[in-house]
Amino acid sequence: LNNGCPVMAITSRKYLDYMPSQFKDDIPHCINIIGLEEDGFIASDTYIPKKPVEIFEGYLSDASFLDSIKYARDIYQEKFRYNCLTIKPMNQACREVKTFKEYSFKKLLRPILAAANTYLNGEVKEEKVLVGTKGLQKFHKDFMSWFKTQDMKNIKQLLKNIHNHMVDFGGCVTTYHFLSEYFVFLAQKTEEPVLLMLSDDMHFLSRRWYILANTICKAAFIVQEDTKDNINVRLNELIQLELVLWKKVMSICKKFLYSNS
Repeated sequence: LNNGCPVMAITSRKYLDYMPSQFKDDIPHCINIIGLEEDGFIASDTYIPKKPVEIFEGYLSDASFLDSIKYARDIYQEKFRYNCLTIKPMNQACREVKTFKEYSFKKLLRPILAAANTYLNGEVKEEKVLVGTKGLQKFHKDFMSWFKTQDMKNIKQLLKNIHNHMVDFGGCVTTYHFLSEYFVFLAQKTEEPVLLMLSDDMHFLSRRWYILANTICKAAFIVQEDTKDNINVRLNELIQLELVLWKKVMSICKKFLYSNS
């Protein structure tokens, strides 16, 4: 910080002084530390999950910051290998390091192919955590079963939590929005119209997830007779749309990566 390099920190939202009480939970949350105070730090947080989204820049106490680091956990409830990351100032020895925009098209496409493969075929931690289409199908099955096995108070709390995860920074609404922008970037780099079509598909999925998230949010306050059926229909639709899209993504990525051109 003294050298002018901000620090990105992975924290637990529960212990951040400035976080609104309704969002003080165990969800991991990235913030930027941009300055020092006598008994604390200056933090910059670009995502306070209100509606509309708010930002924060201001004082964060030593105790709050250290606790937020100490208790941060990943989705497997394990500590992060690193909680604080920074980039050293560039010097003459580092000049050959490429910036993001300087990478080749194929280099930029490989993470997307890996994501497609994980989505269609992936399982994590010896099937303890499911991802992609398998994870969605399990989530769908469990979601529908909760209406039969949980009391109304628990169902409403589950619906609130699910809504928050869907629209949060790592949720499907935001993720598909970012992917849509990424394919626009790739299309501008190559002038390939099929990449713009994938961008449109990603944007469409982001909007469909947003509609479902709002439906779930509404149901968290007023559970009506058709709530379960409405959510069931929308989830079924999204699972099918995602499956078709990621198969298309895999096919297109392979075509570009393994062609001779």
